[in-house]
Amino acid sequence: MYQVLQEEGVFHILSDGAPVFTPAGNTVRTEHKALAEKLARHLETHGADPDNRYSIALYHYPMQDFVLKYTRSRTEKVLILGFDPLNDWTLRETDIPKLHAQRWNEVFGDVRTRVDEGRAWISGLNSYQLCAAMVLGRIAESVNIPYLVAHCQSPKESNALARQIVLLRHSLGKEPLHDLFANFRFYWSL
Repeated sequence: MYQVLQEEGVFHILSDGAPVFTPAGNTVRTEHKALAEKLARHLETHGADPDNRYSIALYHYPMQDFVLKYTRSRTEKVLILGFDPLNDWTLRETDIPKLHAQRWNEVFGDVRTRVDEGRAWISGLNSYQLCAAMVLGRIAESVNIPYLVAHCQSPKESNALARQIVLLRHSLGKEPLHDLFANFRFYWSL
């Protein structure tokens, strides 16, 4: 059974009274009560697998093991390098089927302007947002997708985006995009 223990403004996640650790051996903790409660619930429901696509731990473990351990510029660099047509399938014109070019641009944006927009967007993100973009970008093999989800105004809009993405990249239909996007939006809001 997972519990939340608050000590001096920090919420620690425990399992049967013992600390829970990230894959890199850091104790799982946060300053956000809502996140701590969600972590405990998700660990109880989905288990402790750090790669579970349904769990908010998928977003929080990299925060503790990577984002908080390295300089902000290093994390930004990872995202900036990803926001490039060579590394992001949504930005490669060669991946656009001729019949779907207009729809592709409606969903993913204009390749000619999106790279600059995306790179500028990265510089304004807080640490939680950088981490959320990094995790979802890795899973979707696209930093443009976190950019798009971050600009959705509601869960309904992000669910519609998930459906459009799957229509254009069928392999992502195997991913729990609705859950990934919901957890992304929660982590993004911290």
